[in-house]
Amino acid sequence: RNGLNQKSLAKLLGISPSRLSDYISGKCEPTLKVAREISRKLNIDANIVLGDNSQIDKCATVYKNKG
Repeated sequence: RNGLNQKSLAKLLGISPSRLSDYISGKCEPTLKVAREISRKLNIDANIVLGDNSQIDKCATVYKNKG
C-alpha cells in the first residue's frame, strides 16, 4: 500500500525481515514499542497494529469501497 516491500519496511522499522515476517504471519506479536513505531511510521491506527479486529475489518471495508 505504501510502496514498501517487507525488506524495506523492516529496515524502516529497525527490525529484521524475519521478525517482520513473524508479525505478519501471526507467529508472534510486536512489542508495544514496535507497534507504536509501526503505527507512527505507516500512519495507521495503533489498534490495527495491535490486532483489534474491529478496526481491521473497518479498514478493509473502507479500502474495498474505494476500489
